[in-house]
Amino acid sequence: MKRTTCFSAILILFFGFYSCKDKQLRETLVIYSPHGKELLGEFEKQYEKKYPTVDIQWMDMSSQEVFDRVQTESQNPQADLWWGAPATIFMRAEKMGLLQAYRPTWADEVPAYAQSKHDFWFGTFSTPEVIAFNDKRLTLATAPKNWSDLIRPQWKGKVVLRNPMASGTLRTIFCAMIAQSLKETGNENDGWAWLALLDKNTAIYSADPTQMYTKLGGENEALHFGTCLISFCKKGNTIFPLDMCFRKVVRWCSPMRSPF
Repeated sequence: MKRTTCFSAILILFFGFYSCKDKQLRETLVIYSPHGKELLGEFEKQYEKKYPTVDIQWMDMSSQEVFDRVQTESQNPQADLWWGAPATIFMRAEKMGLLQAYRPTWADEVPAYAQSKHDFWFGTFSTPEVIAFNDKRLTLATAPKNWSDLIRPQWKGKVVLRNPMASGTLRTIFCAMIAQSLKETGNENDGWAWLALLDKNTAIYSADPTQMYTKLGGENEALHFGTCLISFCKKGNTIFPLDMCFRKVVRWCSPMRSPF
């Protein structure tokens, strides 16, 4: 059985700690990340507890929006770290010269396939892609169990997704399905057919995660799929009635390399 996994990576971007002559002022560390306010807020709390002289300031945006912003700011960098995106986006940023090489102390613990050959970015964790659902309308028994379930007619108008132009995770899944079709049949037709049917079942492509989870907790839409870590952070939030399931029949998508 194959598992769908999406790697999150951290890269070191134009270091710019602002030195302070006044020792009472804290050093500022600016982070761009798509990991969501729950996860970012918790990491900020833990990091500042360990390093009280540092002030973490994070900006939550999609991985593509981070890339666009980094590209725009390339001549006048505003961030110190970029944390989180499919590695394909990091590879593109590295190729365009948007990143500064840096080798952290834990670099040797990261597999070769999960890091830049020239120390521009490093994988920090891997997370499976899951089907998330409104647990006030569905249960683990009634929710879809695999990719093929999502395109069945019964889910028409029930799926809510991120805008794939902004979401690196969603584009990774889409590309994985096309690549899998190419591997199994020698062409991309099945992959594109799956995407077409999924589109018919999709009620809305949300502009940002907050809108997506709000719709998911509403009266009509009931399904979403994406990163397990972000969905887990939302689970238990009273605002978002959310649960998730790991698919029984899944495929790999590795953003460290071409999906296979």
